[in-house]
Amino acid sequence: MMMIMKAVTILFPEKYIEAIENLVKRGYFPNKSEGFRMAVSNFVHNLVPAFEAMFLKDVDSNDKEIKDTKKTTKGGAAGVSA
Repeated sequence: MMMIMKAVTILFPEKYIEAIENLVKRGYFPNKSEGFRMAVSNFVHNLVPAFEAMFLKDVDSNDKEIKDTKKTTKGGAAGVSA
């Protein structure tokens, strides 16, 4: 299955471009585009799970707080409608 690609314009520090160019010259990547794709892919695959774990922990914590709040307000003054 071929991945759909979109072009984006990104400004990188010159040292990163030079590093990717050197990796291309040494045969690690066929071209700069593939080098940058790999760099971004590695970044996302390594970083996103950590963010998801933090986010899901916060969501679980908030869900528990909401459930606890519902239990304490059920039938109480906060649960009375006018």
